[in-house]
Amino acid sequence: MLYTTEAMVKITKILSQIGFAPMLESLPAFTRFFVCGVILMGVDQDVIPLAALAPDAEYNRYQILRMVANGNPDQLEALTDLALDEIQLGLEKAARTSWATQNDLAGKP
Repeated sequence: MLYTTEAMVKITKILSQIGFAPMLESLPAFTRFFVCGVILMGVDQDVIPLAALAPDAEYNRYQILRMVANGNPDQLEALTDLALDEIQLGLEKAARTSWATQNDLAGKP
């Protein structure tokens, strides 16, 4: 799949964030593999059924898997963009959680 310019900008932003590697490492194996695949190749006809093969616990926990598994195969560019947005949201959530935890440990409000 060829990426849109918008998707390339999103991928660049995701990969350049300091928290990307720790967030990726914190994911269960199937979801980590899936996220890497979306970043490297986007969403194509083969990726949609792959998302549905996720272990139940991961499928129920990670929206990106449900989003892609139930996505419209006729809208692959849009589905790739949505999946990248979901990865970005996960990074932002991880950053907020990390910041809150660091401030709690330091006794800061």
